[in-house]
Amino acid sequence: MLKKILAMLLAFVMMLSLTACGGNKPTDKPAEPDDDGNRQERVTEEPKETEEPEETEEPERDKFDEFKQTATIEETILYDDKDIVITAKDLTYEYSGVTLNVQLENNRDEDLEFSSGSCNSVNGYTLSVGNLYCDVASGKKTNEEMYFSYDEMRLHGIYELAELGLQFTVEDYSDFKAETDFVILKTSAFDSYTFNPNGFQDAVTSNAAKNELDYSVDFFGTEELYNSSGIRLVSQTMISEDNGMMLYLEFVNDSRDTILININRIALNGLVVNSSYLAESEPIRPSTHRAVTVNLSPWHEEEYRGVLGITEIGSVSFDLILENTIYDVVDKERVNVNFSDASASFDNTGIEAYNDHGIRLVFKGFAKDPYGLTDRISALFIVENTGEEGLIVGFEGEYVSINELLSGAYGNSQILLNGEFALLDIEITNELDISDFSEITGLEFELVIQDENYSQISEPTISVQF
Repeated sequence: MLKKILAMLLAFVMMLSLTACGGNKPTDKPAEPDDDGNRQERVTEEPKETEEPEETEEPERDKFDEFKQTATIEETILYDDKDIVITAKDLTYEYSGVTLNVQLENNRDEDLEFSSGSCNSVNGYTLSVGNLYCDVASGKKTNEEMYFSYDEMRLHGIYELAELGLQFTVEDYSDFKAETDFVILKTSAFDSYTFNPNGFQDAVTSNAAKNELDYSVDFFGTEELYNSSGIRLVSQTMISEDNGMMLYLEFVNDSRDTILININRIALNGLVVNSSYLAESEPIRPSTHRAVTVNLSPWHEEEYRGVLGITEIGSVSFDLILENTIYDVVDKERVNVNFSDASASFDNTGIEAYNDHGIRLVFKGFAKDPYGLTDRISALFIVENTGEEGLIVGFEGEYVSINELLSGAYGNSQILLNGEFALLDIEITNELDISDFSEITGLEFELVIQDENYSQISEPTISVQF
């Protein structure tokens, strides 16, 4: 996955082979003594050999079907304009993916940069595949490869190449830029292929995907939670894996234009945990599906949830912001994904550290890096907007004072509408080598409060004593 949490690392199935060995060790039988000439026959039973239990083979787990490696293409000119020629040559099937071999030709007077991959599609699904990035000198041509991972495609229910949707950007280092139209490159399998609009839903919930990619499905829903401007949100899948918890949001583009999907202001159980854009915009081509990945790490981790009083994640909400290709906002709407009917919330009580200018700040506690990768300490606060307008609240500066000693730190800013709650996470680099939170007797830092236009309202010093 993460940018693309759809771009995920595979855990291949390991088959266990068990070998059995065994047998009976021979024993020497002692001679029988004489009984005054009257021998009493003794009947002795040979001990029965105990049979070793038959070892049963571990049942083979479901796994992805093999990707068909038979589709071919004819050599096709994809673009021929402005002294630039892009030609699809052929397909090469490899162990883990298929390569589209292309020839790039630069007949211009300046060196050019060719790129592709931000919104290519396969069989009706916009994917992060076929990435291309290379320089071609003036008057030269080069042969390049565009790679399509089998597992990225199979996670979307694609087991054979029927069509490739391709687009290229060509630019120099001054002011020239050419963006090709989307070109549909059909393969020899196109006429016989059955396109499955539920391919992603069928695949992501299958035992094959769960086994090979080593994750579990915590929630799956197909309620249409959004339908506007030609974009529909048609399925939601929550998964857990070693790297954390992720939410897949499957969108469909019924419009005639490429739309950029942005996820912002993510909240767990109504607590905003991230006010920044989740990642770069996710483009979705017309007449295609796209699964956008929302990474919920580290906020779902037990280390954080325990401090925040989140016993279970009952809902995830976010601002869905749609833009056109020149970044004009097309639509914006708050979307809520409910995972259960049970009420799930968070604990907003704690040590009140500030209450002014429409902002109430409550200290919740400290948390260590949930992954154990660093020595950092997180000071966790809950911010409440008690005012009548949207506010931006964030950590100011590069240091905090712990026990009156400076330590490096950095923190996030949160955008809160009236009545909303948000997490303020100040990550402390722990230069003081604190191993036990009980060693901390005081914490001090600068807070900045701004309005929605980023005009400063206040810059208070926050001091918390323990």
